[in-house]
Amino acid sequence: MTSFQNNAEFDLSEDQVRMRDSVLHLLRETLPATKVAELDDASEFPFDAYAALAKAGWLGLPHDEAYGGANGSYMDLAVLIEAIA
Repeated sequence: MTSFQNNAEFDLSEDQVRMRDSVLHLLRETLPATKVAELDDASEFPFDAYAALAKAGWLGLPHDEAYGGANGSYMDLAVLIEAIA
């Protein structure tokens, strides 16, 4: 049995790696670990991080270009969700 890391079907494209890195960088700037802990303790939603993702256009990733989206694939969306998580 092979691991997912060795299965080409699950490899990230160069664009997906750049996307993941960009989202992680944006979130680290917007939502440092200390702020995450504060929000978690207070059971508050990270509105600043959500707004930053929206402003950068990431929330439109899975939507059709005709509606202002980026025509992202399901794999692109999975990469985005994993980076946010």
